[in-house]
Amino acid sequence: MAIDIERGDILLVHSRYHLAGWLIRKITKSYWNHVAWAVSHDAVIESVSSGVQLSPITKYRYEDPKYVRVLRFYPDHITREQVDMSLDLAITHLGDKYDFPKILQLLWLMVIGMRRELDLKDMDSRFICSELVADPLFKVAKFLFVDDVPYENTIPKDIDRSRKLFEVMPNPS
Repeated sequence: MAIDIERGDILLVHSRYHLAGWLIRKITKSYWNHVAWAVSHDAVIESVSSGVQLSPITKYRYEDPKYVRVLRFYPDHITREQVDMSLDLAITHLGDKYDFPKILQLLWLMVIGMRRELDLKDMDSRFICSELVADPLFKVAKFLFVDDVPYENTIPKDIDRSRKLFEVMPNPS
């Protein structure tokens, strides 16, 4: 079943044959290990090991809810204009590098149970996948997926548990 993806939709991804994805899922205790943000109905912006890039949405077989969950913002938490402005800000980071040190620091904070207490602010133009979404949303609209986690420390699990989004394509059971 095909889903109409709209600009601003968020894709949570479960990468099946990916060692780093498996490690992220194990440490974060989440089914999801990656986040991509729909730029249009056929393209996403994402931060992957090679950096921030545009990718075709077909990369994620979005018709299969076992591996991709599509979420959309409730309009009473953020306006359409704010989502568009945030997405435009994310697009300015095309070509920026992946933040390998940050992902390691964040995973370490998860292990020691300090992710909610310590925020990993950074000044460079490097991004992990969930930060590429959370950072512009916070800068434009002070939007947090969950109120008890600094936006800099957002992980796919936070996006999954946010009550500020609704499912366009269901969660696997």
